[in-house]
Amino acid sequence: MTLSAAQIAWEPGPFGTDDLELGAAEGYKLKASPLRRCGEVRCCIRGCGSWLPRRSGTDRPKFCPDHGISISTSPTYVYRDWKRNFLLRHDLIARVKEHKVESWRLGNESSEDALSWNMFVGLAHVGGLPEAFELLMGQQARADPQLFFWGVEVWPAYRGVWSRLADARKRCGEESYGIPTEPDIMLRVEGQAIVLVEAKFGSPNGTLAKKKPPVDVPTFLDRYPALPGRTDPLDRAAMTGMQRDQVMEQLCRNVMFASYLADGGEGAFVANVVRGAAEMDIKDRMDRHLCSGARASFRRVAWEDLARLPAMYRDEAAPLKHYMRTKTLRLQPAFNI
Repeated sequence: MTLSAAQIAWEPGPFGTDDLELGAAEGYKLKASPLRRCGEVRCCIRGCGSWLPRRSGTDRPKFCPDHGISISTSPTYVYRDWKRNFLLRHDLIARVKEHKVESWRLGNESSEDALSWNMFVGLAHVGGLPEAFELLMGQQARADPQLFFWGVEVWPAYRGVWSRLADARKRCGEESYGIPTEPDIMLRVEGQAIVLVEAKFGSPNGTLAKKKPPVDVPTFLDRYPALPGRTDPLDRAAMTGMQRDQVMEQLCRNVMFASYLADGGEGAFVANVVRGAAEMDIKDRMDRHLCSGARASFRRVAWEDLARLPAMYRDEAAPLKHYMRTKTLRLQPAFNI
């Protein structure tokens, strides 16, 4: 389903490379810089003269009165109004946010959730979800896919948390483990396939060594058993011999949940969406976790590949294309587009 340019209510969009002071990323790191003075930093938006107290972990952040951002010399910024980080459907993201376990980072320049929403909800509105489905899992979509964020269906209509995901969480007893599994993105064509997407932007894929409280490999595997009557996608014998810092915890959970959520004869796929230059070896690393028959169901996909889908060249997609071309990470161009 494709909407016309007049039907898509694009928001002004986040700040991009065109808006930033030249050399801002390096300027915040240097003590002798026109962007820094004793205890203060200047707003990173080009031509802005507002000076703000440097952010610390204990102080309430101060925001530029003109641009609504708080500056960190790391370097990055955070929006006072998190919705400013979203390119479209502020009404919908506000509803979906209520179901998300961790939502306090949505206003960060480095938010992978904001990037994911802008790209995939944008693609939905310009008719690009079938193209994304094929890129992510290698099959041509037989119909317009359903789109889910954090387990909440948002396209073609908002329908709340998917009951199949809620049931899968209960089956695993995740309510006793802390944060439940909420796939970043899911695309599903009923009767054909489902693909779960682990989206990464400024951070790497998580390993079991980063899991808190600590969990050993056998305990982790016991939490996510194979369904009776279905082939186990994980090579559990190989994983049992791995160190905790070798086990790709987030991706393995997605693999198991894809298996749980695939209905009947549907295929179960997982895609790891990363920046073009990041984690080039993730396919090889994940293949060591998967049984031989499941290795074809995992893919590494670059954000840049999504930005080059044919739908991105339609007139109605111009704001989304501009967003991806000018998107920043740590005040520098995020993508090679």
